[in-house]
Amino acid sequence: RHEGTLFADMILPPEMTAGEAAEMLRAEGCDPDRTLAAYERFAPGADPRRKLVYLLTDTMFRNSMVRILEAAANAGSPCWSWMCTWETDIADLRSTHAVELMFLWGWGHDPAMPAMVRFTGKGAPGDLGPAMREYWVNFARTGVPSAAGEPEWAPYDTSRRPVLVLDAERRMEHDLDGAVREHWFDA
Repeated sequence: RHEGTLFADMILPPEMTAGEAAEMLRAEGCDPDRTLAAYERFAPGADPRRKLVYLLTDTMFRNSMVRILEAAANAGSPCWSWMCTWETDIADLRSTHAVELMFLWGWGHDPAMPAMVRFTGKGAPGDLGPAMREYWVNFARTGVPSAAGEPEWAPYDTSRRPVLVLDAERRMEHDLDGAVREHWFDA
């Protein structure tokens, strides 16, 4: 959900005014008022730089994923969407790029990998990694991702846009962050 936080300091100045954010958006061909309003609905009260960090997430990662999901679903190919929303407490990275790998590979709780444990953050759920692995393994075995005791993972479709949210508690959501998706695709 916040993949862009890992790259923000390489791309954005450390502080930004609303005017500077608007200027940057105009230079990229975006309508600043419309774009900042979409991110205000997604992240009420976030400062202009934080909104641009979320925009980085969408332009670098999520928008391509949505295009692929929508094309596959429209072609009748089964596909599934997920998003890791676990937020590490390290350096305001939140649910940054690759934090889910700490769970998937079991690194977030491995005492032999202290840097990975720190990256995962305090209070990381110990059952998230095993649940992810079970979903992935069952998908490889059967073509349908499933995990005992976990929510049923609905295939993606363009009417409901189901997303499996991976966090301390797993859940299905429909059209997660829909206002931002609509900003990029339905305008």
